[in-house]
Amino acid sequence: MNDESKSSVDELARSNSDLQNLMVATDIATVFVDRELRIQRLTTSAKALFNVISTDLGRPLSDFSCQLEYPEIVADAERSLTHLQSEQREVRAGERWYIARTLPYRTADDQIAGVVLTFLDITQQKASEEKILRIAADSERQRRVYETVLTNTPDFVYVFSLDYRVLYANEALIKMWGRGHDGAIGKTFLEIGYEPWHAEMHEREIDQVRATRQPIRGEVPFTGTHGKRQYDYIFVPVIGADGEVEAVAGTTRDVTERKETERQLREGQEQLDFALAAADLGYWSLNLADHTARRTLRHDQLFGYDALLPEWTYEMFLDHVVPEDRAMVDAAFQKSVATGSAWAVECRIQRADGAVRHIWKKGLALRNAQGQVERMLSIVGDITDRRQAEERQAFLGRFADTLRRLSDPVEVQAVASRVLGEYLGANRVVYFEIRGDDYVIERDYTAGVRPLAGRYPVAAFGQDLLAVLLDGRTVIEADATTEPYRPASERAAFANIQVRGHVDVPLVKGGRFVAGMTVQVSDRRDWTPQDVGLIEETAERTWAAVERVRAEREVARLAAEADRERRLFAAVLSNTPDFIYTFDLDGRFVYVNTALLALWGKTLEQAVGRNFFELDYPPALADRLQRQIQEVIDTKQPLRDETPYTSGMGERMYEYILAPVVGAGGVVEAVAGSTRDITARKQAEAEREGLVKQLREQDRKKDEFLATLAHELRNPLAPIRNGLQVIRLAGATGMVEQARTMMERQLAQMVRLVDDLLDVSRVTTGKLTLRTAPVDLREVIDAALETSRQMVEQAGHNLAVIVPAEPVFVEGDVTRLAQVISNLLTNSAKYTHQGGQISLALKREDDTAVISVKDDGVGIPPALLDKVFEMFTQVDRTLEKTTGGLGIGLALVKGVVEMHGGTIVAKSEGEGRGSEFVVRLPVLLSAVQNVTSEAADEPVVASSHRRILVADDNLDSAASLGKLLELLGNYVQTANDGLQAVDLAESFRPDVILLDIGMPKLNGYEAARRIRAQAWGQATMLVALTGWGQEEDRKKSADAGFDHHLVKPVELAALEKILAAPAALTPSTDRSNPAAASLRVLVVDDMRDATHILRTLLKAAGHVVRTAFDGPNGLAAALEFRPEVAILDISLPGMSGLELAKRIREQATLHDIVLIAMTGYGDEADRQRSFDAGFNHHLVKPADISVVLKILATVSARLR
Repeated sequence: MNDESKSSVDELARSNSDLQNLMVATDIATVFVDRELRIQRLTTSAKALFNVISTDLGRPLSDFSCQLEYPEIVADAERSLTHLQSEQREVRAGERWYIARTLPYRTADDQIAGVVLTFLDITQQKASEEKILRIAADSERQRRVYETVLTNTPDFVYVFSLDYRVLYANEALIKMWGRGHDGAIGKTFLEIGYEPWHAEMHEREIDQVRATRQPIRGEVPFTGTHGKRQYDYIFVPVIGADGEVEAVAGTTRDVTERKETERQLREGQEQLDFALAAADLGYWSLNLADHTARRTLRHDQLFGYDALLPEWTYEMFLDHVVPEDRAMVDAAFQKSVATGSAWAVECRIQRADGAVRHIWKKGLALRNAQGQVERMLSIVGDITDRRQAEERQAFLGRFADTLRRLSDPVEVQAVASRVLGEYLGANRVVYFEIRGDDYVIERDYTAGVRPLAGRYPVAAFGQDLLAVLLDGRTVIEADATTEPYRPASERAAFANIQVRGHVDVPLVKGGRFVAGMTVQVSDRRDWTPQDVGLIEETAERTWAAVERVRAEREVARLAAEADRERRLFAAVLSNTPDFIYTFDLDGRFVYVNTALLALWGKTLEQAVGRNFFELDYPPALADRLQRQIQEVIDTKQPLRDETPYTSGMGERMYEYILAPVVGAGGVVEAVAGSTRDITARKQAEAEREGLVKQLREQDRKKDEFLATLAHELRNPLAPIRNGLQVIRLAGATGMVEQARTMMERQLAQMVRLVDDLLDVSRVTTGKLTLRTAPVDLREVIDAALETSRQMVEQAGHNLAVIVPAEPVFVEGDVTRLAQVISNLLTNSAKYTHQGGQISLALKREDDTAVISVKDDGVGIPPALLDKVFEMFTQVDRTLEKTTGGLGIGLALVKGVVEMHGGTIVAKSEGEGRGSEFVVRLPVLLSAVQNVTSEAADEPVVASSHRRILVADDNLDSAASLGKLLELLGNYVQTANDGLQAVDLAESFRPDVILLDIGMPKLNGYEAARRIRAQAWGQATMLVALTGWGQEEDRKKSADAGFDHHLVKPVELAALEKILAAPAALTPSTDRSNPAAASLRVLVVDDMRDATHILRTLLKAAGHVVRTAFDGPNGLAAALEFRPEVAILDISLPGMSGLELAKRIREQATLHDIVLIAMTGYGDEADRQRSFDAGFNHHLVKPADISVVLKILATVSARLR
C-alpha cells in the first residue's frame, strides 16, 4: 500500500513539475511544501482538511489549524527533509482515520524541492483490521492458517478450496457480498452471485495457482453492497505440510479511488494539452543547468519546424531571435534567472523558412530546495497578426486624423493617396471617380513616375479588368508586365506608365461602380493579405471622407438656405392673420407670432415662458388647453378643436390645431400650433345648417305628400276596381265588356304610376327595403312577362325571349327585379312603332348575369344617353304626346338595380334607330336549389262560404267590395267606421275582416287591437285594406295584429289567394265555441316571418295564439297569457330558449304547461339539453306542421 501511494505521489510530483504545478481534483488529500515548509499547492480535499484557501499559498504549514490529531506534522516533515526518507503514521480526525505520509519532493534531476504530505483515508481499512483482530483472538488456529494472508492485505481476506468453494472470508468481504456467513462459507462463486464469466475466470486462476504454485494478480469490477467498484486482487497458494498446494488464499483491495485519481491525472494532462492547442501556444521547460528543454510540438512549429527537433537549447532559441531584438530578449531572460521573477517578452524571430514573425513569450522561474533557480517554464505564441493589426490601426488612426482636418474633396483624394503611398512605399497611388462613361483622376500621388491626373474613358480599363471591377472584386497582380493571360498590348501599356505590381480596389455603392483606388509599384511585388486589406480599408475610408466633405458642404449650403427660409418664414408668420405659436414640454410659450401678440396686447418678452394661466385666460379654457398640450406630447398625435375666446375684438370663434414636433430619435421635442378665426365660417355654417334643416323638412313634407297623394288616389281607385270586377263576374258582353277591359287596362296603368311614384321616392331617400333571397332570374323574367305581356301584345309588337337552359341565380328581391324588367319592357312597348321588334335576353358572363331589353323603336338622342336615368327626364319623341309618363320609371329602375349591386346602361345609335338597356347583376356563386319565386302566383283554392266583414269609411269602396265578395259566394257585412266595425265583429263573428286604416272614430290599427283582445278575435283573419303601402305602414299593421296588408286598389287575384288560406276557410260554425277544442298557444321566435306563418296555421286549426320575439317578452307573455302549450326557439335574444323554459317551469301557475323546442339544432346532445331544461318535445326546423298539430291534438284530448 505504501509503495502504491508513493508511486501516485511520485507521479503527481512529476506531473506538477512538467505541467506548471497544475493539480487536478482528487480525493487523496495532498499538500506540497517547499524546503521552508511553506505551502505551495494542495488538492481540494486537503484544503478542507487544513482550512486553507487559495490566497494562503506561500504561508508556513505551522500557521494552519488542522482537523487531524497530528501535532507531529511539522516534525515529520522536517525529518523527511533531513533524512531524505519517508515518514508514516496513522492519525485520526474525529471518526475517521488516515495514513499520513511525508516524503521528500524530488525534481526530475533528483533535486529536493520540498516535502509532499499525503493523507489516505483508511477508516474502512481500520474497521476491517479490527474485525480481523477480533476473529484472531477467537481462534488461534485460524490466526496461524491465515497469518500469511493477513500480512499481505488490509482489505478483503479469503481462502478457496481447490474445488472453488469458500473456506474462509473476512467480515468485510462477507458484508460486501451481502450474503451472511452461512450464505458464503462453502459456496462456489456462482452460488454467491458472481456472473458466469467472472466465476469461470476465478476458477481458471485457482487452477493456475495450484498448477504453477505462483501468485496471480488481477483487476476486476464487481457489484456488491457498495455498488459497482473496481478491485485489485492477488491469489497465492497455501502450501500444506506435505508441500502440496492445499488451498488458495487471497486479498482484494478496492482501488476505485486510485483509478479515479489516475483518470483525473490523465484528464488534467488532456485539458492542459487542449488549452494550449486552443490558444495556439507552445510550451517548453528549460533546464538551466544545461540549457536543454523539453517542449511541445507546437513550440517547434512556431519556429518553422514540422516535427520536434532532437534537441532544443536556450542558445538555439536566441539564434532565432532577429539581431535587433536579441540583446533585449537575453537581458530580460538573465534578469529573470538572477531574480527568480517572471519572464515576459515580445520579439521578432526568423523562422526556419526565413519568414520573420512576432512572438510573445512568458516564463516562470522555479527554484530548488536551496532556493536557486533551476528551471524555467515558458509558453510561447505567435502575435504577428496582432502586431500587424496594431500597426494597421495606428496607420488608419493617423490617416483619419489627417483627413478630418480637410474640407475640399479634391484635397482629401490627394492627401489620402499620398499618405497611403508613403506608408506602403508605392510609386503611384490613384483615387478616381466614375462620372458618366469616364473616370476622373483629380490628383494622384507619385514617387519616381509621371502623374496620370486627367479624364479617361471607363472602357480603357479593358473588358476583362472592367468586368472584375464592376463585380466589386479587388484586382491583385504581382507583375502586370509578365502576366501571360494579358495581351502583349496591355503588358506594354502597363510598362509605358511604369507599373508592374498593382492593387485595384473598386468602390461599388448601391450596385453602382462609383469610384476606386489603385496602388502601383514599378517593381514586382508579392502583395500580402495585410497589404490588400489595408488598401481596401483606405479606399473605403477615402470614399467616406470625400462623401463627408461633400455632405458638409451641402449641409452648409442647406444651413444658409434654411437661414434664408427662416427669415422668410419669420416674415410670413409676422404678417399672417392666423395665430402661430410653439410650446415647450411644460406647456409654456416659446414662440408667438405678431398677430397673436396683437390680440393679447402684449410684447414677445411678456408672452414667452408663460402658460395660458399666466396669460390670464379663463381658468376653464386655460386648463383645457394645457391638458390638450400634454395629450399631444403623450400621444404624439395632432389634435384639432374649436373654442370661443373674448378679447378686445369681442367674442369670436376660433379653430386651432396642436401638433407634436418629433425629433430624430422619435421623441417629442415641442408642440406647435396655429389658430384661425372661424367666426364668419361658423355663421355661414349655421345659415347653411338652417337651410339644410329647411330642405330636409321640405323633403319630409314631400314624402308625406306623396304618401298621402298615393293614399288619396288609391281610395277612389278601390271602388272602381271592385265595380269592374263585379261587372266581370256578372258576365258582361259586347260593348260593356270592351269598355270594362279598357277601363281595367287604364286602371292598371294608373296603379302602376302611383306605385312608381312612391318607389322612386323611397329609392332616392334610401327608404326602400329589399327582401332578398336566392332567386333564379328565369323565374323573375316569367313574372315580369306576366305583367308586361298584355301591353306588348296590344301594341302588336313581336317579342322574342331568350333564356338559358341552366338556372342563373342572384341574391335579390323577386318583386323588385321583376319590376325592373317589366318597366324596361313596357318602356320599349311604349316607344316602339306599332308592330315593332322587342327582344328580352338573359345570359351569364363569368360571375355576372346580363339582362338586355332591345327594341327597334324611336331611339335615344346621343345628348340624352347620359341623362336618361335622371328623375323626370323625358325624351322629346314623336310619340311622346301619345305615350304619356312621368319620366320616373328609368330612375326607379336604376336605383333598384344599384341596390342589388348591379349596373344598367342605355345604348342607342341615335333617333329612329332603336335602343337597348343592359342590366348586369352579380351571380350567386354557391349552388342554390329548391328556390321558390315569390313572383309566381299561388293557385287559388276554390272558394267556400266565408263570413266576411268589410270596414271602410269610403261608402262606395265598402259597398262595391262587399258586392264583389258576395258574388264570389261569401256572406258579407259592411261597416263605415272603426267602432262600428268592432261592434259588428263581436256580433257577426266573421272568419275574415277587411279593415281600412284611415277610418273615423277608431282607426284600423286600434280596431284590430280591440278585436285581437277578445277571445273570439284570436283566430279571426285580419286584413289591412288601405291606400298606405310603404314599409313602415306594413310594419305598423303587423304590430297591430293584422295577418295581411293589401294596398288599394286591390287585385282580385291577391284577395282570392288570401281568402283561400286555411285560416279563412275554417267554417264559421266550428268557431261558435272556440274554447271547446282550442288551446292557448305561446310562440316565441326571433324570426318574425316564421312566427307569423306558424301563428296563421295554428289559428287556422282553431287555437288561440300569442307571439313574442325574444326571451324576456316571451316570459312576460307566458305569465300574462298563461298558455297551455309554448313553442320556443332555442336561440333567442335577451334570454335563450333553454333559460326561458327553466324560468317558465319555476312558475307555479305554469306547472303543467307543455313545452316544445323548435330549433335548427338536432343532434342527440341538443335534444338532451332541451329535455334537461324542461322541454317535453324537441322538433328540428323546418318542422312538419302536421307533427305540431298532432302534439296539440294529444294535449287538447288530455285536457278536455
